[in-house]
Amino acid sequence: MTDTGEIDFVTPEEADEHARLPGFGKALDAVNWAIFNERGIQILNWDRHNGTSAKKRYAETERKRRQRAGNEEE
Repeated sequence: MTDTGEIDFVTPEEADEHARLPGFGKALDAVNWAIFNERGIQILNWDRHNGTSAKKRYAETERKRRQRAGNEEE
């Protein structure tokens, strides 16, 4: 678990093993989702996807989804 998007001691190969997808670690780097360095991995735009505002957006989306589902049933 990380609060900053940085995870020490993770290699692209370990990301592959965790995801059970060969080449996953290199793909993360290729599409600029993560950077691997000598310390580990840095997930780019971590706050955008996991910060307080992202959680609020998710909660609002779920509330609207449930509301729409309830209206469709009536």
